[in-house]
Amino acid sequence: MINHDRRRVAKLSDECDALRSSFGMFIEKKYEDQRTQLLGQRKVKSVTSDRGVALAKEGDSLDHSLNKARDIESQTIEILAGLYNQNRQIRGMVDKMHSFANTLGISRSIMRVIDRRQQMDKNMVYGGMVAILLLIIFMYWFVI
Repeated sequence: MINHDRRRVAKLSDECDALRSSFGMFIEKKYEDQRTQLLGQRKVKSVTSDRGVALAKEGDSLDHSLNKARDIESQTIEILAGLYNQNRQIRGMVDKMHSFANTLGISRSIMRVIDRRQQMDKNMVYGGMVAILLLIIFMYWFVI
């Protein structure tokens, strides 16, 4: 009975992940279509003056920058997905380690010390990410 329930929960979880993924792709496609439509209306058809040429070059430069920003965004999404998968694997390994350690007889207090140190490391990583983000924002606002 428990195995059957676990299989059903796993199946529902997989279906939920698939639906979430397909919904994300649908939203992304819809966003891209709307964006393409809006940017298509913005394009300059014919440029005859020097000012128009400068504006066209600026528009091309902005389009190039936008493409680079999209590339960075897609790389970031891939990295986050990889980190998410890695986190799931590590959690599974931690659970196995706990059961193995309990089998060997390692005390609960040692396990709590290990968990606290892991939590402290996690907090340090998040703090570093926030500090770097604040540094980048500071540089953007005050240097550029």
